[in-house]
Amino acid sequence: MPGIEIRQAVPGDAAVVVDLLRSLALTLGEEEKFRSTEAAILRHGFGADRLLWSMLAMEGMSGVGLACYFPTFSTMRGVPGVYVQDLYVAPEARGRGLGRRLLAAVSRDAAADWGAAYLTLLVLDGNSGARTFYQRLGFVLPDNERPAFLDGAAFAALGEVA
Repeated sequence: MPGIEIRQAVPGDAAVVVDLLRSLALTLGEEEKFRSTEAAILRHGFGADRLLWSMLAMEGMSGVGLACYFPTFSTMRGVPGVYVQDLYVAPEARGRGLGRRLLAAVSRDAAADWGAAYLTLLVLDGNSGARTFYQRLGFVLPDNERPAFLDGAAFAALGEVA
């Protein structure tokens, strides 16, 4: 696609990553939960011990799309995979195939880097546009699985169990 480059984020892109994540949180109505910082992205998103990978869609110097992902492993499949934590395309860049291109780049990168053989993500029940998008790509949206989260004081308390 002329004018839009899909590429792996580099440390100098940390502010762009945070800005796109903040836009995603705003879009989802979750801005009060947003806590990510440039320092956190720099610390956890780059280097030998990184926990997060980021793929950017850049139009010139502007970030217009983002996929944040990391390795996972399926004990049922017996192979590594890739978990996409966040996928976001700015409203002005939608309808140009960037979501599909970002996911394709993530799939290629994860397959090459750690042998990923599948991709998984969560989609909000109320986000019918996203659900349709993922189904069009061939994703299966099972009715029998629900995410469960433990954080904050409950997470800390669990760590105290002897």
